[in-house]
Amino acid sequence: MLAEKLFNDPSAFLLKLVQAAVASHSSAIHFQARPDRLVVRFHSAELDLTQLPEVEELLRRPLEDASPAVRCFLLALHAARPGTEELAYATRSASGGRGFVLTTAGLQTMNLAGARQQVAECVLLLRRAIPESSWRGLLERRCCFCSIPVVWNGRRLNGRPFRQAAGEGAAPFWLAQRLYLRAHHPADSMVLPPLHAQPAWCYDVGSGLQDCWSRGSTLLHQWRSYASPLLGAEPLFERVATPRFHLAARRGWMTPPEWFVPASDVLLYAGSIRPGDPFRNLARRQALSVSGVSSLGYAPWSGRPSGWFRPERPMLCSQASLRLPALAEPGARSLVHTVWNGVLLEPRELPADLGGLEVTVCDARGGVDLSGLVPLRNERSARLDDWLWRECTTLRDDLGGLLVWSDKMRLPLRWLKAVRQRHRLRSS
Repeated sequence: MLAEKLFNDPSAFLLKLVQAAVASHSSAIHFQARPDRLVVRFHSAELDLTQLPEVEELLRRPLEDASPAVRCFLLALHAARPGTEELAYATRSASGGRGFVLTTAGLQTMNLAGARQQVAECVLLLRRAIPESSWRGLLERRCCFCSIPVVWNGRRLNGRPFRQAAGEGAAPFWLAQRLYLRAHHPADSMVLPPLHAQPAWCYDVGSGLQDCWSRGSTLLHQWRSYASPLLGAEPLFERVATPRFHLAARRGWMTPPEWFVPASDVLLYAGSIRPGDPFRNLARRQALSVSGVSSLGYAPWSGRPSGWFRPERPMLCSQASLRLPALAEPGARSLVHTVWNGVLLEPRELPADLGGLEVTVCDARGGVDLSGLVPLRNERSARLDDWLWRECTTLRDDLGGLLVWSDKMRLPLRWLKAVRQRHRLRSS
């Protein structure tokens, strides 16, 4: 499995470098690509060569004896060597600097002058042909929830993980999106994109269902928190106080109302007003936002909406998310995607009866194989599946209650009947 996931895939070392940067609490990781070389930069106290053993020993030491950051870094080095003409790595900090160059002719080490910063700056150089589009696409897909910025040639890649899709006619593509929020921003958190980029028809941010005549690719958007399902049982995730937020609506005719939403608020919706609203003729656009989110965890960087004069918005952190398509293909599997050290691992199947359910969890304590790219099935994953099964039950109940108001939302009857049959939702 180690050889299959690392050495048969020439781009797997990129994911291991991201995992090494996250595990060593770096603030960001930068990739600078040219047709014949790739330069990777990040800061790490654990990967300072002046504090580690000799390079020869470092490359030969058993992986199980190393820290998570060093283990991910060593696997990245070994995976990057095939097809690389020259591989150089150097670190510089206030205590000095060291580096090595690895070629087909052998290994050369060197001492470098110190730098001003206390934490070592790590620089990795690979001389080889760089398939820029495929490598950039891999980082966009697999590091979309990463808790630190992943930057490729000056452009941040993570921050927009959710796939956009249009519904059938007047119906949404996604039936529900449920987010389990965090109370702080640890290194193993999952950073969500700006939520206004995934608009919904109805919102439930902890104070009950609200239909504010919005419209988007998702029918129901929910905020939830994790609670241990069994009294006295060890929690799977951190316990977070149940959110009790309210939506604030602003409408405007000429000036976009989102311009007047405070920069500290989470913007959930900025768009047109759905037909059927009795006051729709008084305004063209509306903005829905949530204030008082200082108790929640959010990323140390912000997301900027498209357009002029729009402030940056906080990007919330989540420990899990559920995303259910309205009409998945018959026989579609429900999948669990685990985020481990900022990278989406290989998905595993979830025995749920909601067809096509997409689950993403950030689980630092979940087991992984030797490659660090495949989750293991163990007691913890079984407990996670049990919790997800119960959450699917509550989600089905919430959706059944929402679809009672399908006439008000003017949902197509044919679509409504197909959704109820596909997910076995109650009709009254």
